[in-house]
Amino acid sequence: MKKRKILSAFAALVVLLTPALTGCSGEKPATDPNNPLLVAVSQSSDQSSVQPSETVSEPVSTVEPSTQVSDTSTESIPDISQPSAEPSADVSQSSSPAEAITPALWKAENADGNSIYLMGSIHMGDSDVNYMPDYITSAYALSDSIAVEADISVYLDNSAKALELMSLIRYDDGTTIKDHISEETYNKAVERLTAFNMYSPLYDTFKAYMWQSLLTNTFKDTSGLDVYHGVDYMFLKKAQADNKSIIEIESMEEQIELFGSYSDELTDLILSQMLEDNYAEYASASERALYEAWKQGKLDDVLLYSTKFSDTDNISDPLYQEYFEKMIYTRNRTMADAAEQYIESGQKVFVLVGAFHYVGNKGIISLLENDGYTVTRVG
Repeated sequence: MKKRKILSAFAALVVLLTPALTGCSGEKPATDPNNPLLVAVSQSSDQSSVQPSETVSEPVSTVEPSTQVSDTSTESIPDISQPSAEPSADVSQSSSPAEAITPALWKAENADGNSIYLMGSIHMGDSDVNYMPDYITSAYALSDSIAVEADISVYLDNSAKALELMSLIRYDDGTTIKDHISEETYNKAVERLTAFNMYSPLYDTFKAYMWQSLLTNTFKDTSGLDVYHGVDYMFLKKAQADNKSIIEIESMEEQIELFGSYSDELTDLILSQMLEDNYAEYASASERALYEAWKQGKLDDVLLYSTKFSDTDNISDPLYQEYFEKMIYTRNRTMADAAEQYIESGQKVFVLVGAFHYVGNKGIISLLENDGYTVTRVG
């Protein structure tokens, strides 16, 4: 029961940790069983209409992306910017949220007074992200660059670019997915994808990352969130419009390679969790709860991992250790090192990475403080 509960929550953590990758923006991609990226992760609320198919034919394409889209400040930032515009021309206008959003923002500086701003991103959202408070829009305006995990806009806006990643998601050692997961998990996955008219034997040559993406596309998502209203996507589009430079701390290639580095045991466990009853309902509810907490700058209050799993010494299961070390703690150090580099070089950077990377005694904030930087909560 403990293992089921924790690993089911990994789906919700994707909202905080890693940008989702989908086939294209604005138009439905063509059906092509050779290009599973075209049926890959589409965390759109349009998935609510997905139903099992009564007949089996060619794999279908993904649904179109949806068009829907605290603490008192401890530092005064000049209000030199208005709240961010819509993330793209395709985003429909909506009324402001009933309650003002107040996401967490930090300022980190060294003894010489060089500083940067750091904000936790949530990779899927709704139209509320269009209404950032002044302390965030001002911090963004004061920065010359934004630093993100990966520039997902390149792939979300251009399916041809997404297809360039195909070589990274195929096994190149002569094995197939059947060699890396249990027969039971494989059969259940094929059965589910077939029921949704989304299976092709060609997919057996693809790594677990793509199988996770394909399975995700069979779930009814009731969270009301989508990647096109993710905070990083919105700021990436704004930075492009404002001619700010974009820095990639990682890249989509590195992230996909990371997913492919999981042990077979962890891979099987994660896929098997996705095939359990009520997984979609649990994941959607968790995603929404985390998003609402993020909007109020209280994300750490609802994350069990902020205390219980803040140190791998407290994790007895080796699969949990593997997941947290690879997915979180190693990357936290990389992100903190990048932030320190920006500070020391005097760059004015607005750092925007998954919110969970800031949490706990191995989070970015703690790492910066341990390295002698002064970190102040702004909002």
